[in-house]
Amino acid sequence: MDSKYWENRKEDISCKITELWKHPELPMMEYESAEILCKWLEENEFQVQRGLCEMPTAFRATYGSGKPIIGILAEYDGMDGLANEAVPYCKPTGQRAGHACLHCHIGGSNSGAAIAVKDYLKDSKREGTVVVIGTPAEEMLYGKVALLGEGGFDGIDVLLTCHVDYQNCAASRPTLSCFSGEFCFGGISSHSGAARAHNALDGAELSVQTIERMRGHQFPNTSVEHVIRNGGNMPNITPSRSTLWVNVRDANYETAKIVYENIREIVNESAKIAGVSVVEGFLAGARGYLPNDTLGKLLYKQLEEIGVAKFDEEDMCFMRELVANVSGSTEIISEPNLCYLNEGVDPYSQDDGEASWHIPLGRVNWEIPLQIPLHNWCTTALAGTEFSKKGALMASQALYQAVIEMIVNPDIVKEAEKERLTRLDGKEIGRPLYDSYEVLTKNPESFWNGTWLEEKL
Repeated sequence: MDSKYWENRKEDISCKITELWKHPELPMMEYESAEILCKWLEENEFQVQRGLCEMPTAFRATYGSGKPIIGILAEYDGMDGLANEAVPYCKPTGQRAGHACLHCHIGGSNSGAAIAVKDYLKDSKREGTVVVIGTPAEEMLYGKVALLGEGGFDGIDVLLTCHVDYQNCAASRPTLSCFSGEFCFGGISSHSGAARAHNALDGAELSVQTIERMRGHQFPNTSVEHVIRNGGNMPNITPSRSTLWVNVRDANYETAKIVYENIREIVNESAKIAGVSVVEGFLAGARGYLPNDTLGKLLYKQLEEIGVAKFDEEDMCFMRELVANVSGSTEIISEPNLCYLNEGVDPYSQDDGEASWHIPLGRVNWEIPLQIPLHNWCTTALAGTEFSKKGALMASQALYQAVIEMIVNPDIVKEAEKERLTRLDGKEIGRPLYDSYEVLTKNPESFWNGTWLEEKL
């Protein structure tokens, strides 16, 4: 396939990845990042709708006319507490967020692929529409789920995206379903040496203990992770507030939902026992990926043509030092060969999993060494290097070529939708599950400073 339109945009894509990396922002607060991409797309003749579905950092950028209407997902949220300079050792930048899951690469690569498609459409005068959906807060399992429910994806025939992982691959296999929500306990502050009654932290800790017993005995294959975001300020002050943020993951969506509902009951009972009040802020529930081999094989074909990214000795030296500073070992374990993943279950949850049940979705992954853990300062450091872009650029080109092939042969799009319906087998999936939309779209700062639920106590 003629890749000249993408090659002409390669340098621009690389620059945008770097620009996004320099401006890491918390989920739902990606104001600079979203604007960087919106301006870039506008400069390249896209019609851009900012504030999509009243979500300030979401957007929908459109070029072309007629069918097929192909959506490309852009992510750009950072992660709390994981900022780091682009060096192979821990050196925080002082910023609150960091790109420890390389969403800067996704936003730049995917938007750039769409711009290259625009160039092709403009020259070829073919029918077809490319749409970039800017989706905030993937790390909160929120943006795409809420946008689906609010109509942000209406009219899209097929979706494509990419992500960093530990394989160079096209993926057509499930991920884990996930439910996420936060509980805020309210007690009464007092001198802890004299009285412990009405201790909000007691409510949170009792909940955690009971939740883990419930999970271990009844749902041993389900993962439940939590953080206590506010446990008090001093040990001699009985905490009057404590917040518990919980994620539930399971290969089965209904099981994850049941476990979360059990957690809700446990939390309310624990609050009663501790003599405190509690309120819930449910975030969202998302299904794992619905496989789609039509799109998976299409993307794999492009990857075969492009070839995987190659790293030189300087790149490897940086990664060895990085790995040594994370794990104490200099051994690099990697899988540079190209593969097609259509068996097993990925141990992750992503909000685009929910989207795949409503719209056919194809995904490309690019590889980093196994010893570089995602969601770690070291991944932020890696993301700031030039060579980290090699895999993302491979993925970007694959998305571009896949879109062109679907425009030339729109029957692929029809086949992808047919496969989605076949896999659903008549199952009614209903509306996406999410809540807290008002506060997260209008006052996300209150979520991140931990005050968003306190007024409800």
